[in-house]
Amino acid sequence: MTTARNIRILIITACAAIAVRLLNVLWLHPLNWDEIEFFRATDFVARGFVPFRGFFEHHTPLQWFLFAPVAAMTRSVDGWAIVTMRVAQIPLWIAAFALMSIWTRDAGVGRFARRAAIAIAVSSSFLMLAAVEYRVDVLGCALYAAALVMLQRLMPRPSPGAARHPLPAGEGSSAAAILLPPGEGARRADEGRAIAAGAFLAFAGLANLRLGPLLALTAIVAVVIAPRTIAWLSAGVASVLALFGAYTLATHSLRDAIQHLWFDNLLADRYGAMVPHAFFHRLLISFGVSIDAPAGDRFNPATVDLGGIALLILGTLGLVLALRRPQLRDPRFILAVLSIANLAFIAKMNFIYNYHFEIVVVMMLPLIATAIEWLGRERAIVATIIVCAIASSCAAFFRGKGEDRAYQDFLMREVDRRTAPGDRVFDGIGWALRREPAYRYWFVPDLVRQLEPRKLIEPYDVAQVMQEPPAAFIADLNILFYMREHPRLLAFLRRHYVPRWHELWMPAPNARLTPSAPSAEWIVPANGRYRIYASPRLAQHPWFIDGAQAEVALPPVSLIQGATLQWSVDGVPRDASSGVLLLRKKERLRVVATTSQPLGLFLVPGDDVRLFRQPPRGVSLDSLALRTTHMPSFRRFAPD
Repeated sequence: MTTARNIRILIITACAAIAVRLLNVLWLHPLNWDEIEFFRATDFVARGFVPFRGFFEHHTPLQWFLFAPVAAMTRSVDGWAIVTMRVAQIPLWIAAFALMSIWTRDAGVGRFARRAAIAIAVSSSFLMLAAVEYRVDVLGCALYAAALVMLQRLMPRPSPGAARHPLPAGEGSSAAAILLPPGEGARRADEGRAIAAGAFLAFAGLANLRLGPLLALTAIVAVVIAPRTIAWLSAGVASVLALFGAYTLATHSLRDAIQHLWFDNLLADRYGAMVPHAFFHRLLISFGVSIDAPAGDRFNPATVDLGGIALLILGTLGLVLALRRPQLRDPRFILAVLSIANLAFIAKMNFIYNYHFEIVVVMMLPLIATAIEWLGRERAIVATIIVCAIASSCAAFFRGKGEDRAYQDFLMREVDRRTAPGDRVFDGIGWALRREPAYRYWFVPDLVRQLEPRKLIEPYDVAQVMQEPPAAFIADLNILFYMREHPRLLAFLRRHYVPRWHELWMPAPNARLTPSAPSAEWIVPANGRYRIYASPRLAQHPWFIDGAQAEVALPPVSLIQGATLQWSVDGVPRDASSGVLLLRKKERLRVVATTSQPLGLFLVPGDDVRLFRQPPRGVSLDSLALRTTHMPSFRRFAPD
């Protein structure tokens, strides 16, 4: 095969792997917590809210402003709003790959190796599992890649007699081939590139604060290799930061921005516990190894990611090749140093997830290409990439979580249907896309769970709930973690809300009345026509015994058995002989029962007759179950 034909095969293979991954983008990949947070923040900006002052966030805001027009164009209330953002960020990935291909070309690597490196990256779950999600990492990667291209062209030009670096040099080499000292025109061009590089570095930080250590080190390295441009590089950084500072001053959000971006994040890192072996766990996952699993389950062949293995092996080989002759004139050596430092920065993080390695893969592309060109076996490389693409496509198709995604869509539509515009919803992520959050720290990240017990931020407590009861409560994983530290709040919510679905709790005052404790009192959480259900049988429901959920079907009309109930609203007796109470939000409701046995009591608004409904086994709102190999489902969740 000729090189041109091999390149065509690589392009076709990569496009096929990407096409299958698009199925994940649209149907098979469940919504990630961060995606919902990032969409909500983007939507807040689209609606005119000022970051940090108008809503809580602890990420830098460039992504919100860039994608705000896209968020403004979608009115979807379910996961398709996030899918819109996933699709809208595809051009950023194209830009990141294109920029790193330019960087690799200018470093002297041939076209086949460059294309092969990208084909391996898009044929790996190591990258693509997180790359399909709407995240700040994508914009940060693209901007950092642009900064690297600018910085590469600032590197010293070798003299005519300088020896070439022993790494292979392919077609398209430009930075290493310019042999003349910079004249006036070249000097001005370098000044422009230095300003652009500084601006791109600053913009990358405003896109993804987590890149901060890498960006600072990159700026230092740039000053070392091109000291003549320090003033212009600094000017580029300063101009962007000054623009951001002026915006925060003009919007009176500077103090809030400093608090949430700097102090809150530092305090959360200080108090957060580091997950042991997280760095190596993430790397070994591609090999099918989970070091956190029980001893007998640490290897699962179904989780082997051939593309991820090839990416890691070739990236390591390229790293070694770039480091074996340390020369500041060689851009690949500089990139290798930055890559090692970046990996060290990530390894020191408290929590490490797949998406933290997106920038790692982007930086590894030239090193992978270097290793491929050094190996020089085009047919073997093409065959390897085809196998990796097939394995990646099978994983994307047969190990998707379409049922979780369908259930997420359903619950998001359900909470929107059951609440009204202007209502507030309490949850830990922001699932109710078109409703206002009940809590100032609306997505309740680990940062909130670290700072709130130490009284560094205000809690969401019973007093706040009583002042403005939420129209719905979504018991996602973040909230369940939060409730561990707030048992009084959980007890209050359990008395005032009942799950219609496992995670979706709607207003429904309830109690277990006994001869020794025959009364109960509530703050009405929502306006409505409440039907009364009370019987000894309901007193045996697990909800009242141990807090468990078990589906129960209520009769189509109110039911009162085995007791006489006396009602009062705000201290005024209320007749409920019809079995129905018309109640308004924040009224104080009280009942006294005359009963000789325990009595389970539910007040249910509307026409609901089924409570505690459960999704199919293995399906959850947070998509917690491990991935399994199965035929994918594209069906919309439709409860019976």
